[in-house]
Amino acid sequence: MEVRFWQILQINYGCETCMETVDRGAKEPEQLRKLFIGGLSFETTEESLRAHFEQWGTLTDCVVMRDPNSKRSRGFGFVTYSSVREVDDAMKARPHKVDGRVVEPKRAVSREDSNKPGAHLTVKKIFVGGIKEDTEEYHIREYFEKYGKIECIDIMEERSTGKKRGFCFVTFDDHDTVDKIVAQKFHTINFHNCEVRKALSKQEMSVQEEIMVADQVMEVAEGATEVEVLGMATRVEDLVATVTEAMEVMVEVKVLFPTEF
Repeated sequence: MEVRFWQILQINYGCETCMETVDRGAKEPEQLRKLFIGGLSFETTEESLRAHFEQWGTLTDCVVMRDPNSKRSRGFGFVTYSSVREVDDAMKARPHKVDGRVVEPKRAVSREDSNKPGAHLTVKKIFVGGIKEDTEEYHIREYFEKYGKIECIDIMEERSTGKKRGFCFVTFDDHDTVDKIVAQKFHTINFHNCEVRKALSKQEMSVQEEIMVADQVMEVAEGATEVEVLGMATRVEDLVATVTEAMEVMVEVKVLFPTEF
């Protein structure tokens, strides 16, 4: 599975980092109206980013994240719409190309949720826990189909007795549907509160651990002049450029500081 390094950057900066415009009249939480935009060209500005995404609604905020010292773009940014409906419209219009480069929009993850398993992974399946005995498949389908197209529902049962085990898995045709669902804090199915989170395979759990390790490396490697990723060493001016440009899963990282040469 491929993990892009702007996912790591999203963990580092969260959504609270960007300059936020508070719309006190908005009824919908700002967190649900915000998109993280990864894979930006280093030439992209707030103006060109805004010009593209305002085609799908009114933007209350638009920012390209930059290095505080060099002012160079970090290759990602955030846009905030005035309503969740506009966010939905923008996501339905994928793929997006800004300044000649295809970018990757994702629903922004709050700092509170950023450390949850799989928070920054792209999956199409959710785990639904706390399902009561009287809840049938049609209850689950009726609830979740309002978010997007369902491919299948697997209600887990005891093999010997056929008794329901109290949880199920729901697979959708689009990862954005999953992101939208897990961004909502509470879900009530058949009058019962349920736990909903991304369903992760063992491989995806392993990738999540690699992302967290890479995140820690970035925090301690300030001032590094060389980073080795998957055996390929690339000398750069700063660590940020390396991480932004790399597009492979980080399996092994070797950080060299000036004093080591």
